[in-house]
Amino acid sequence: MVGAFRPAPPLRDRPAALLQRPRAAAGSGGHRSAPGRFLGQGRDAAAARGLGRAEPRRAGHALRPRPRRGHAPRGGLHPRADRDPGRTAGRRGRPRPLCDPRARSEALSVLTPRPSILSIEPYVGGESKIPGVNRIVKLSSNEGAFGPPPAAMEAYAAIAKDLHRYPDPSSSGLREAIGGRFGLDPARILCGNGSDELLAYLILAYGGEGTELVMSAHGFVMYDLTGRYAGCHVIKVPEKNLTADVDAILAAVGPRTRIVCLANPNNPTGTLLPSSEVRRLRAGLRGDILLVIDAAYAEYVTDPDFDPGQALVDASGNTVMTRTFSKIFGLGGLRLGWAYLPAEVMDILARIRGPFNVNAGAQAAGIAALSEPGWVEKSIAHNAEWRGKLTAALEAVGIKVWPSHGNFILADFATGETAKAADAYLRARGLIVRAMGAYGLGHCLRITIGTSEECTLVAEALAAFMKDG
Repeated sequence: MVGAFRPAPPLRDRPAALLQRPRAAAGSGGHRSAPGRFLGQGRDAAAARGLGRAEPRRAGHALRPRPRRGHAPRGGLHPRADRDPGRTAGRRGRPRPLCDPRARSEALSVLTPRPSILSIEPYVGGESKIPGVNRIVKLSSNEGAFGPPPAAMEAYAAIAKDLHRYPDPSSSGLREAIGGRFGLDPARILCGNGSDELLAYLILAYGGEGTELVMSAHGFVMYDLTGRYAGCHVIKVPEKNLTADVDAILAAVGPRTRIVCLANPNNPTGTLLPSSEVRRLRAGLRGDILLVIDAAYAEYVTDPDFDPGQALVDASGNTVMTRTFSKIFGLGGLRLGWAYLPAEVMDILARIRGPFNVNAGAQAAGIAALSEPGWVEKSIAHNAEWRGKLTAALEAVGIKVWPSHGNFILADFATGETAKAADAYLRARGLIVRAMGAYGLGHCLRITIGTSEECTLVAEALAAFMKDG
C-alpha cells in the first residue's frame, strides 16, 4: 500500500537483541550501556512504560527512522586510542618528551564537532532584563497573560516533600489527563521537557545526514536549528503574505526529503493555514515523509473549522502533532510539552526517550492546570479582546499589524531602521518586545498579548514613538 508505515530494520530489530541480554534488577526499568545510554527491555518495556506497540509492517513508501550508525567502542572516543594507550601517554603514563614525533602529532590533534554543528547560531530567547531599568514589562516570549493557574501552583508546592523521589517515568497520570481533556488515546501521547525536546526526538529519529527537512521561510527557528544539529539539509520555502504556501512546500520536496515541519498557527507571524490546506499538504506528501504539525498556540484559535492536527494523526501513520503547556497554561518555567503520535512513531520514540524526562513538579502542575475550571475560556476571551484592541491602536497610528491567531501580534514598521528605533524607544521605558531579525523579519517586532495594563502601556508608547519619530 502506498503511504504505508514501517520502521527501519535496525531500530525495529533492536528490542529483540536487547531481550537476549541479562535483564536488569527489578525496578530499574532497564540497564545502561556505554556511554551512559539508557536501554529498556524492547517492546515489553515500551508497553510497560505505557508507550504503545508498533503495528504490523506494511509495504510501499515507508516512513522509517534513520538506520543505526556505528559508534565508538566502550571507554573512549577513538578505537585505536582504546587499543593502544601509548598513543596518548608515554610508558607508565608519563608524558612523551616534545622531541618525540608522536608527541608533536598528538599536540596537533584537535577535538572537533560534526561540521553541521558549527553552522548553527545559538538560540536566543526573549529578554527579561534591561540594565539600569527597574520596572520591566516583558512581552517578548509569548507567555500566558495571567501566569500559571492557581491549582497548578498548589500542586507544584505540594510535591516539595517528595522531591527526593524519581518521577513517574512515563508520565502516565499526565497522559491520562491530557487524553481525557482532548479526547485522545493516552497510549499515543508522549510527554517531554517542553515540546522542543519532542521535536528534537522526531527530527533525530527520522532525519539525519543525507536527508532534507522542509519548513516555511519564517517558521519556528528551532526546526532549522534542530534539523542542522541532526545533520539534515534544511530547506526554507517562501511564503505568501507571511503564510505557509502548500504548493511551494510540495514543489520543494525532493527524493531526500524526510520531514516537513509546519507551525499552525505560525510563530512568529501568527498566521494560520486553513485545515483544508493542511490536509492538502498531507495528501501531497509521500508516505515516507513525516509531517510535524506544531500546534503550540492552538488554544488561541477561534476559527470553528480549525483542527490542530489530531484528525490527521488519526487518519495517517506519518503525521504527528506537538502541543505545549507554556502558553495558555502558563507553565513555561517548568518546560512541559506533549505530542500525539501514530502507534509506530510512538514505538520509535519510546526507544530514544530519556528516562524520567519530565520532572515530578511539571507532571503535577500539568495535571492540575488541565482541570482548572474556566481557565482556558477566560484566557481565550482576554486574548481575543486585547489582541483586537492592540491591533486597532497600532493601526490607528500608522503601524501595520499582520492578522494573528496566537497570543501575540507582529507589528510591521516597513524598515529595519524604524523597527530598531521603535524597539529602543520601548526598552527605554522598560517595555521588552521581540526583535525579529533572526527570522528574516528585521522590519518587524513581535509583541505578546499581556495584561490589559501591559497592552495599554505598549500602545501608548508606540503612539508616542510614531508621533515623536
